Amino acid sequence: MKKTILFVFAIVGGVVLLSLGFYSGSYWVKQQALKVGSEPSVANLLNSKVINGLTAVANGQIKEVSGRNLIIAANGETLSVSVKDDADIGRLLPTKENTNIPQPMAREDIKFEEMKVGDQVNIFCNLKTDLSLEGSNITVLP
Repeated sequence: MKKTILFVFAIVGGVVLLSLGFYSGSYWVKQQALKVGSEPSVANLLNSKVINGLTAVANGQIKEVSGRNLIIAANGETLSVSVKDDADIGRLLPTKENTNIPQPMAREDIKFEEMKVGDQVNIFCNLKTDLSLEGSNITVLP
């Protein structure tokens, strides 16, 4: 009988300790989430007078050209990038083939309208406050 009572107390005590551990763990997680929420938002960072902008490089194949927007695809994903009116756009020219001597890459300026579906591109993008991307420099790869 005493063993049974001792066993029941052990089970009840284990459940109480488990409950306290769960409660204190969930409290800690909640406090950490509140700390993260107090971090500056991306929009605040983009509006900061200290930060000049956040940039990213997008690379992929042009799937669609619509107005000043490019839809590019890579690895099964697509991305829409609006292109600035004054964006620097160029095409890398192919180098001489069958040579063992490294050749410098030449780049020619082109107009937005000269890009076409199927072109492989690298786009230097700026992240805008509405979290959209705006292309400022585009290189069409050979």
